[in-house]
Parts: sequence; structure tokens; C-alpha cells
Amino acid sequence: MDRTWLWTGVAWGVLAIGVGCVRSEETNARDAGASASPTEEVLGPAEVFVWDDQPIVFQPPDEGWAREKEQSGGLSGVRFVRTGSGGERIHVAEFRRLGERDQCRELIDLDENLDALTPREFATKILRARSSLSVSSDDTEAEGFEDAVDLLHDAELAYRANDFEAVRDRIRTALLYLERIRFRLEDVVEPALFTGDGWAQLGRISVSEPSEAEVAGEPALVLDYELVPHDRDVVIRGREFYVEFNNRLFVASFQGFEASLPLFESLVETLAFEEGSCAH
Repeated sequence: MDRTWLWTGVAWGVLAIGVGCVRSEETNARDAGASASPTEEVLGPAEVFVWDDQPIVFQPPDEGWAREKEQSGGLSGVRFVRTGSGGERIHVAEFRRLGERDQCRELIDLDENLDALTPREFATKILRARSSLSVSSDDTEAEGFEDAVDLLHDAELAYRANDFEAVRDRIRTALLYLERIRFRLEDVVEPALFTGDGWAQLGRISVSEPSEAEVAGEPALVLDYELVPHDRDVVIRGREFYVEFNNRLFVASFQGFEASLPLFESLVETLAFEEGSCAH
């Protein structure tokens, strides 16, 4: 699988860079004089971002970058667009498809709020959890999910019998099964990888093979790509880091000009993870 469908929504940004930003970059470099170049831009103070239940910390770009919500192509996160560049952007986001397979947070909420839930609310929440756990990607995950689903079925029966102690026992035991499941980057990263498929209409595209890297002390993959728009003498650079932590897949991405890459690399170096509500 690939993320062609993700990038069609930002194709206008690629074209804007290719068509409208060459002069802007050259003009900025010529007219700025002693002012800072993109490579001299600095990062702001560290911030904590939480898009599901796993906090991630990093230093975002400081002045000169507009902050937007990133919520396209299965990603949830934040995007930073360089002001006046016509589309240079950095984003850090979580790949939702993986996080949605982990019902850890939902089961904790069920346990903590059991007494306050109406029967309808309880039935809705436990059905949602059971439905999500019915889809697994490998034998290890399937076994843990099946055990959790059976326990949640027992919890539902106990709820109907007004045995709330048994309900909590089944939910907490199901949570233990889920906490033992540990995704590996190589097993979950493929659907999120950028391939460049469908980009030939924009120009000449070349994509490197993913290579091993390290992000926030965790194993990661990194790939680069270059796009030369049709009839434009400019090269658009792209770089993507993929890192899995605590059964969540995060993507840190850059698209723009070579001069802005150091700022992105500096941002990636500040990435760190804090303890979340669920530990795997």
C-alpha cells in the first residue's frame, strides 16, 4: 500500500513551490542582506502534542512558519508551512490506522467510568472495543485480541447480571492481554510509506529506498525523494522519518528546498516521547 491518496490533497503546494517560489527564494536570498537565511532559522521551545493517547514532544519551527492542523490521508497531527514560500512544509503526525487497533485507552476509560455509564453507553463502548479487536495483522496479535474479545464478552454478560466487580475484573484482564502486544516498526510501517506513485503528472519523481535511522532513541526508517516539476528548473526535496513507539506510528515529514532541510533535521533531533496512559 502507499500514500498516493494522501498527497493528492497537497499537490497544490507542490505546484506552488515549483511554479511560484523559485523567484521568491532567489529574491529572499538576494534582498535579505544580513537577515537570517532558512538554515539560520531557529526552533521554538519544546511543546507536548497528544493526538490520541501517546504524548510526543518536540521543538516546532519558530517565527516564519504558520501552524495548521494536519488531518488528511489517515494522519492526525500538526503541519508548519513556511510563510511566503508558497508551500514549503513540515509535519509531525500519527498514522491513525495503527493507533485505532489498540483499545487500551478505551478499556481504561470503561474501567474508570463504569459507574457513571448508562447501559446504552456501556453497550456502545464495549461493542466498539470488541469490533476493533476483531481485526488483527499477525498470529501474535490475533491471539491477544481473541483473548481480549472473549473477556469483553464475559464482561458484557456480567454487566447484564449487575455483577460490576466481575465486569471490572474482565476489563482489567483484557487490558493486560492488550498491553502484552508489541508492534514492530517493520511490521506496521508499509501502509504509511511514501512511494511517489501518481506523482509523475507533476514532474520527474525519484524516491530512495527506506534506510535505517534512529528517532527519539527508537529504531526508525528514513527515505528521501526529489521532484523536478515539468518545465521548471528547480528541485523540490522531500524527507520522511517513520518511528514506532508504544504501538503508535509517527511520521515526521519535510517538503521544500534544500536550504530548509537543516531546520527539519534539527526538529527531528528534538523529538521525544513521554509516558502515555498505556504501556506496551
